[in-house]
Formats: sequence, C-alpha cells, structure tokens
Amino acid sequence: MERAKFGSVSEGTKPRFKRNPWIALGLMGLALIGACTVPAPGGRGPSESEGPTPVAVSATATAAPTGTATPTPSSTPTWTGTEVLEATLTSLPDYISDAKGVPMAYVPAGVFLMGSDRGSLDEYPIHPVDLDAFYIDRYEVTNALYRACVEAEVCQPVRKKSSATRSSYYDNRRYIRYPVVFVDWYMAQTYCEWREARLPTEAEWEKAARGGMNVIYPWGDVQDCNLANYGNCLRDTSGVTIYDLGASRYGPHHMAGNVWEWVSDWYSDDYYRSSPEEDPQGPDTGTEKVLRGGSWKDDYTEIRSVNREAEAPSYSSHLIGFRCARDATP
Repeated sequence: MERAKFGSVSEGTKPRFKRNPWIALGLMGLALIGACTVPAPGGRGPSESEGPTPVAVSATATAAPTGTATPTPSSTPTWTGTEVLEATLTSLPDYISDAKGVPMAYVPAGVFLMGSDRGSLDEYPIHPVDLDAFYIDRYEVTNALYRACVEAEVCQPVRKKSSATRSSYYDNRRYIRYPVVFVDWYMAQTYCEWREARLPTEAEWEKAARGGMNVIYPWGDVQDCNLANYGNCLRDTSGVTIYDLGASRYGPHHMAGNVWEWVSDWYSDDYYRSSPEEDPQGPDTGTEKVLRGGSWKDDYTEIRSVNREAEAPSYSSHLIGFRCARDATP
C-alpha cells in the first residue's frame, strides 16, 4: 500500500501518503467539486481577523436530545443493530472550558459506525463502536495556547517557527489563533497532559468528526471550499475559529482540513478487523502514530472523516497539529 508525502518542509522520518483508486471511484458523483472561492468573512470562511479569544461557556447548559437514526452505509455491515444518536437527556453541558480556559465540546456516550467500505483497505470494515462520553477541544491547539505551555517550562518549543508561506508564524501576534504546527506526537501528548487532558483515541476523533452519523465529512457528504480549508485553496493554515458552517454536529471546528491531527493510537492497517467494540485504544505497540483529518494542502478524498494516515511519533511538519480530549464524568 502506497503511503507518502506531507511535504518537504518537515522534520523526522520520510513521510508517507496513501492513495487508493477505491476512494475516487466511491466518491465520484456524490457531489460536484465547487470552485475554491474565498468566502466572505464573518465565520463562514477564511479571514485574517479572528475576533475575540473564545471564552468559557456556562457549565449549566444541557445537551439537547437529537432523536434517533438508522445508518445507511453503502453495503450492509455484519452488525445488525440500530445506531442511536444520543437520544437520552444528560446533565452534562454541551460545552465547557477546562482548567486552562480552553473550550471543549461534549460528545455523548453511545454507539456509532466506524470505518468505511469505500475507501482504503485500512478503513475496512464498517463496525460498531461503543464509546463512553468525553470532551474534545472545539478548536485545534493554537500558537498562543501552545506557547503558554512552553513559557510554563513544560512543553518543548516548536521545531520551526514558520508555516508553509509565512517565515514568521509561531511568534507572530497576527497568527496567535492559528493552529500550532511543527509539533511531534510526544510534544502534543505533553501539552495535553499539561492541561490535565490527553490526545483523543482514533475512535473518539472519528465519532467527534462525524457527529455520530454515517457521513463523509463533518458537515455531510458534499465537498465545498466554503466549509473547510483544503485543496490548497488558501495555500496555508487558517484561523481555528472560522468555517463554523463546516463544524461537526457536536461542535468541533476544522476536523476536516487545516492541519492533520495526532491521535493517541498506534497505527495498524488491519486493526479494524479485530478491534474491540467498546472504547478501542488501538494496538498495544507499533512504529507509527495515527493522524486524522487532512490538511489545507490535501484534496477532498484525504479530508474524509474515516481517512487514516500515520507517521513516526518523532515526525513533525507544517501540515500537522493536534487537539486534546478528556473523559466526561456526570
């Protein structure tokens, strides 16, 4: 299986990138690929001005029930049950801010269908996964947030302070609300631990991205440059709080495009064939860690919520960032 490039501006081992003709054939005809026009500012598309820093949301809000639905995968999986989309009321809020003031979105407990039967072989088969409730960052970790950990003398400085097109990025006030890049898996893990959190598991990341539903992208099944930063439309990262129309049903932004995101799991191309149905944690050992979500440089096949990539945990790139998660307790 071919795997490959995250780009020439990088650190660590030679990157890999998978390509599979099943993807193009399976997605062809689902929707027309829109022209990469830059949307107007105001939350719906890219803007260099990001507005105020996100603030804490009241913890008294109650997550609303969303009804039930039966998934409709492209072929019948071996599981014959019905996917329940969090129909039960909960006392937990939709959003919280953690001890460092970082907004996190609530993902309720329950079953969702993970994987695909139309993409690469490492996405096969579709299988039911039952997860406990958890919180996940609403936004990718920013330059400002990561820098706070560095200044606390907990996190290592980023490997490079530039981005794809900006020589001054990490230490430039203009980009404080843009995703931090040039962090390897260990650096991401250390940052999340500093926040009394962790990297999300691969299963948690996919459920949060798909909103618990059987859709291709966080917003549905249609490709649109107005909904995510991908396809080289902007040629670099964008602020983490924009593209609200492309957010997941649970609230996280940029789970498609902008930067690839590290998750906690070791990578195995056949893990889905034997993974447990409850709270899978990934293989016990491996040589590479999983990346999810695609980046600003990738095409519509790579930003699918089920797409899996992997790199050595010591690898870093201008295309890779992360977000954190933590358990939710009533």
